[in-house]
Amino acid sequence: MIFTLQTKNSIAKIVVLLWIVCLLAASLGVIRFAISFDINWYFLLQGEAQFTPPIVLEMKIILLMLAISMMGGVSFLIKDFYVANKRANLYDITYADYVAGRINFEEFNRLISVETYMGRFNHTWIYWFFIQPILSSFLGLIAFAIARSGLGVLQGASAVTSDISVQNVYLYAVFTFLAGFSSHKFIAWLDRLADKIFSATLPEKVQDQKTMVQQTATIDRVNLKDTIVPTNVLLDGVDSPAKSDKIDTNSTVTGFETIKLDTVTSTTNLPKPGMKSIR
Repeated sequence: MIFTLQTKNSIAKIVVLLWIVCLLAASLGVIRFAISFDINWYFLLQGEAQFTPPIVLEMKIILLMLAISMMGGVSFLIKDFYVANKRANLYDITYADYVAGRINFEEFNRLISVETYMGRFNHTWIYWFFIQPILSSFLGLIAFAIARSGLGVLQGASAVTSDISVQNVYLYAVFTFLAGFSSHKFIAWLDRLADKIFSATLPEKVQDQKTMVQQTATIDRVNLKDTIVPTNVLLDGVDSPAKSDKIDTNSTVTGFETIKLDTVTSTTNLPKPGMKSIR
């Protein structure tokens, strides 16, 4: 059976909605499990093998942050799903008006922007809708680990302490939720954090980039000189990049003396004392 594009999109929308409901139920289940979770009871640890109460509490908080980051990912998924469907509906309605002759092509082109055309819902996006919340959950755990280690800067008097307080839980919850909700921005923040710890400073990176651009431009210029054959000779200057290494022209410029320009590095071609140079 061959399905039309509209049918595929409709089926994909239903699947995404069911996936959102499952994720919300899973996150609520993790929260409920985190509240009653005891690692000693769960793994049947007794005696000296038991974990101390602070570690047991830490495990509860980790599970709680996992659920919150999952909710952040689901919130982003819902927003993205809503915007994509809104653009798809706008495109379908406008296209139907154009086909029916109610609007002309200029009006259709004005109403449908490139963002609307490219951002409307498509059934092929279902893979992204499945992967994004799972990725956000792991990123939320990474965000919590960074916050607890002190590498991430959180605003708060007791943001990074060994003890878990109510204020700490709120700060970590907001941080992990934002990491799940804006996973692409969190990844960019991780890249900047890694540069501060492992890589070069920003001025060094900028200088390395400039050097790379200069080297690339030099190679491109050499290739251009080798491929272009001069055809027309300009009145003043050079006729092509093939002869740009040596500029030799005698031209009179108003207000300046007539000089001979030579870009070849040589001590014999340097201007004599008292000679004006044109820049």
